[in-house]
Formats: sequence, C-alpha cells, structure tokens
Amino acid sequence: MSKIKSFVVKHKFFFIIYAFLFLYHFLVVNHAQWFAVDEMNYSFYCVDYSLGFHSEMLPGALYHLIVGIYTKEAVGAYLTVVYAVFFLMVAYLMDKFLIKFWDHRKASLTLVAFFLVAPFAFNVFIVQFGMFDFNWVFFFVLALVCLQNRYLKFAVPLLAALMAMVHYGAAISHFPILLIIILIYILKADSKKEKTALIIILVLTVLAGAGMCLYFLLNDSKNLVYSYEDFKAFLKQRNAISVYFDYSFYKKSPSELQVYYDKMSQTIEEGQKSSVFATIKQQIGSALTTISIKDMLIVNAVGFVFEGFLLAILVSYFKQKKEIIKRLIVIAMFGFSIVIPLIGVFFSTDYSRWMSHAFMLLFTVVLYLLYFDFAGGMRKIAAFFSRVGYTFVYLVLLLCFGTAISPYTFFPEDVLS
Repeated sequence: MSKIKSFVVKHKFFFIIYAFLFLYHFLVVNHAQWFAVDEMNYSFYCVDYSLGFHSEMLPGALYHLIVGIYTKEAVGAYLTVVYAVFFLMVAYLMDKFLIKFWDHRKASLTLVAFFLVAPFAFNVFIVQFGMFDFNWVFFFVLALVCLQNRYLKFAVPLLAALMAMVHYGAAISHFPILLIIILIYILKADSKKEKTALIIILVLTVLAGAGMCLYFLLNDSKNLVYSYEDFKAFLKQRNAISVYFDYSFYKKSPSELQVYYDKMSQTIEEGQKSSVFATIKQQIGSALTTISIKDMLIVNAVGFVFEGFLLAILVSYFKQKKEIIKRLIVIAMFGFSIVIPLIGVFFSTDYSRWMSHAFMLLFTVVLYLLYFDFAGGMRKIAAFFSRVGYTFVYLVLLLCFGTAISPYTFFPEDVLS
C-alpha cells in the first residue's frame, strides 16, 4: 500500500489532468451532453478496406475489426473509449513535463493549462466528436508515448505509416513534426547505442511515412473497387450519408453543395490539361469562393496571438543555441507555423481546423524543446508571467477555458437533413 500511495503522490498530476480532461470536455465544451457523433462524423467509421485500399478508410477499418456494429450509438461508445485512451496518453506526457519543472510549478502548470484548454487545442475534437483528423492526432500522440520506451520506440515507423493511411495530408502536418521530435531525441541521446537506434528509427519512419503518403497520393482513386452508385448503396445499408465521400472519393458533387463544388470539379478537369501551377491557382481560387474572408481573418488572428507567444520561446531558444541542427529545427517550426494555417486558407474551407493543427503541433515541439534542451526557457516563461501579472494570465486562461472553436468553418446544415 505504501508503494501505491507513493506512486499516486508522485504522479498526482497524471490523475488530476486525466479527470480534468474528461470533466472539462464533458461539462464545458460539450455542455454536459454525453459524447455522440453526428451524421457526418459517423460516416467516417462506415467505410473499410472492402471498398478498396484507400487512405481515408483506416479509421473505419479499425472500427469494423473491433466493433462492426453500424449505429451512431455504437460508434459513439467506441470513440468514447478511444478518447479515454487518448486522454490517458496526454495526461501521461503532461505529468512527465510537470515533474521535470517542479521547481517552476506555477509557471509550468499555467503553461500546461494553456496547452489543454486553448481555443485551438483538444476541444476541437469534442466540438466535432469523432472528426476524421482526430485519428491523425491519436497515432501521433501514441508515437510520442512509444518514444519514451526503449522497446516500443521501434513501433514509431509503423505509426507513421498509419498516420499516412488515415490520410496522406499527414505529409504536411503531423508526419514532419514527428520527424522533428525524433531528431530532438537523437540530439539528447546519452549513448552512441541509443543515438544509433534512434537514427535507424528516424530513417525507417521517413521511409514508412513518406512511402505510404506517396503511394496513396498516386493510387488512391485507382484502388476504389465500387462504382459510385454501388458505393452510395453500401453506405445506405449502414445508415450513413455519403456527402463527404462523394467528392473525396469520386469527385462527385452532392446537389446541396453543387454551387460550392462546381469550381473545384472544374479545377480537376482543367488540371489535366494545364500546368501544376495553374492547377494550384485554380484550387486556391475555388477555395476562396467558399469562405468568409472576415471570419478567416478573425480566426487566424486569434490563432496567431497564441502562436506568437510560442514562437517567441523558439526565438529565445534560437539565440541561445549555436548548433546548426537546433537552429534549423526552429526555422522549420516557423515555416510550418505559417504553411499549415495557409493550407486552411488557400486549399480548404476549414481554416480553423488547420490553425488548430498548427497550434497543437507548435506547442508540442516547444514543450519537447523545453523538456530536453531548454530548461532555462521555463525560467524565462515564469519571469514573463510574473512581469505581465498572473492575474492577467489567469484571466486569459479563463477566457480560453470557456471558448471552443469549431474546426469546420463551412458546412451547410441542410446536407445533414
């Protein structure tokens, strides 16, 4: 009993954070409503590899293997368990961070609190419970947990491949950030044996993740085995709508979205006759026709305020470190912090979704740099919080606590009716 008590006391923040994540997302973000999927997110778990080896079928294939009951209630229950595992992993990683910076507990607790409740953080996955992108983040965080273990770390290349199997869009978001974090591990490795193992893992991760992304990029549409009509009938049997997959799989435009997809369909047709740059220009133009410039600017302005604080930490790290690789990590994160939100602006109507990815990935790298190579950074953060006043900091944190942003900026409600 004394060992159990000692463990609980040492890791009390693991239990506190785990309980907090559930209560916060249930009571505040979800307004005391139990977690449930809507029509759109339910459909993501109704497709599997019987339809062909397509990059967006892994979540449904896993659900088919583990549960295979096609009702929204069953999918909601399954995802609740998956989220419970996800929260366990997040709590585990945050507990290790807090133990490391116990001498600066006030500042480190505040920093972790911002990570957990910021408007572009994990609450987007509750606002759209079961959203497709959550599967990216789940495998990404699982890879981070595996990197903590001398044996499980060799599973990271497989997890990189699974991220690509969720969607090859991982190549411009979670996959490169995972490589950066592996590189941070290599830089801090204590022994030649450990460093060699991590370099092998890095190489295998590049081969597995990049190879799978490239495969799906080239072969996705070729691998579909059902006709469009048979595919719609397949989903109807599982009481699912096909609105997302109409365009994503077959480049068909549901009548409810015809006005928004006309230009996108035209882009695909004209792209076969024009240069790559012309196709990109057309894609940007069609994306801009579907979004509110005012809303886009507001969402991205809020996001960049939070990102600005994180980038300031990276600037401080850059000034202190003279090694080329460490400075290149900072430069790369500045680049991704700009590129990932721009994907949402120019190539998607869901710009707040991509801002969320940019924010969470940047914050994750900052936490890893603080933990492994920039302990002095926490002293600077503590000094900054004291300088602006913790009263003000807590006020901003309270505003974050009560604010959740939908990752999907545009989606006509009548499509789901």
